[in-house]
Amino acid sequence: MTGAIILTLFLVLYVFLGGMRSVAATDVVQGILMFIMMFLAVWIISDKLGGLRIANQSVMDINPDLFSRQGGEGHFTYKTWFSSMILWMLCVPMFPQMFMRFFIAKNAASFKISTILYAVIPLALFIGPVIIGVLGHLNYPNLEGNAPDKILPMLLMELVPIGITAIILVGAIAAFMSTLDSQLLALSTMITRDLYVGFFNPKLKFRAQVIFGKVMIVILAGVGLLLAANPPTAIYDLVKYAFTGYAVLFPTTVAVIYLKRKIPALSCIGSILLGEAFVLGSYLGWIPDSLLFGFDLILPVIIITLVPLIIGYVFRNSISN
Repeated sequence: MTGAIILTLFLVLYVFLGGMRSVAATDVVQGILMFIMMFLAVWIISDKLGGLRIANQSVMDINPDLFSRQGGEGHFTYKTWFSSMILWMLCVPMFPQMFMRFFIAKNAASFKISTILYAVIPLALFIGPVIIGVLGHLNYPNLEGNAPDKILPMLLMELVPIGITAIILVGAIAAFMSTLDSQLLALSTMITRDLYVGFFNPKLKFRAQVIFGKVMIVILAGVGLLLAANPPTAIYDLVKYAFTGYAVLFPTTVAVIYLKRKIPALSCIGSILLGEAFVLGSYLGWIPDSLLFGFDLILPVIIITLVPLIIGYVFRNSISN
């Protein structure tokens, strides 16, 4: 926890000093470092386990389901695969840090290149953690709850000298920082500009807005530390609910862009509130899994968010006609 506090303080400091410019510059360096260290970790861990082919064969001998289409314990059904594809397509464009980058692109060409790279790079990057997670079954076959989230440092500490372990974990820290700094900046800006200035103090001067935003960065960083000290569930589950919450915004965003004034504002607000309420209800266990019909949460949530938009669209156009 001490390391997390020091890391967060350093991160808050450079976000304070440079804002978007420092976040963009550090993200480039952190992203490159993360990419290199991830593949170094895969190479070293697999080598210590006899090589990638032999290690994979050993895992397959003890748990062949991990290499099947449905995965361990038959988790990834066709409905789950379909839900995951829908989730990624809808949630990624709604990330607040992505939206901020959309607006600061130097020109249309830069914007297009960034969009393409953002779709391609994760295909290469995400395979590394999957390989490490699979190989982890050799040394730690019965991890449950939050324990699998720590599989990388556990394997490194057992198989790799401490010096190399420290270097590789720098890549994991870089991944953490490159995500957190962007989200801190985006969320503090949203709270400052869209909520506080937009609803409570529209005449607030720009300098005061900057100060208020910096205060929000500190508060949000503190909330993140509290969650890190006692995570409520595994990272996979947190990400699934968080990404579904982002995806709730997709129907309203598309409606506002392409249908312009044909949908009432109340329908857009109702769509978002209804969708987020369903996500929260599912997380708290108030909504039974039977209502999902075997799909992940994303599919019924998106259907629900469409209802107020469709009603508003039909109502407004029936009046205008």
